[in-house]
This record gives sequence, C-alpha cells and structure tokens, in this order.
Amino acid sequence: MKIKGMRDISTFQGLKQRSAPTDRKKAMMELARLEHTKVRLERELEMWVGHQMRTKRQVDQVKERIGLLRQTLIHADPEEEKETLSPAKAQSEPNETKQTAWKEVSLDY
Repeated sequence: MKIKGMRDISTFQGLKQRSAPTDRKKAMMELARLEHTKVRLERELEMWVGHQMRTKRQVDQVKERIGLLRQTLIHADPEEEKETLSPAKAQSEPNETKQTAWKEVSLDY
C-alpha cells in the first residue's frame, strides 16, 4: 500500500478547479498555471536525480573503503595488531625503543 503525502490530498478548491473551464480566459489561465507547475516539477525531479546520483557515489566510495579496510585487516600481521590495538601496553612501556611501522592509507574526498 502506497503511503500518501500532503501533495496527494484533494481540497475542495482543487476539485472545483479540475472541472472544464467555461471560457477561453479561464482555459488560458489554467494552461499557464499547469505549464508553470510542469516546469517546477521537472526542476524538482532533476534536483532529486542529482542528489540520488551523488548519494549513490558516496555509498560506492564507502563500500570501497570498507573493502580496503577489511583487506588490510585480513592481511595484517597478528603480532602487529596486538601492538597497535593495545594503547595501554604502549603507554605502560615508554622506555621501549621498538617503533610501529605505519601503513599509508589514501583518503579521497
């Protein structure tokens, strides 16, 4: 069942305006109003499609980043993980001269 919004609600004035115009002047006014509404709706649709495409690109970038991070975690050395994932141990042993090798990760926005 489709959920209806405020745009789908018929008003008494709207029902009255939907009847056939009785003279040329009213027909021309309705035609101009409908053309204006058509242009507005086409503009809204174009903006919506643009937002939808941008959001899809962002989702694709996030999926790519997730894949990269998962690959990094799968191929990581377990000993290195223990050292990098336990900051308390690193803080408790400040005199240790062992350095952690950092992996370069590119961030593209």
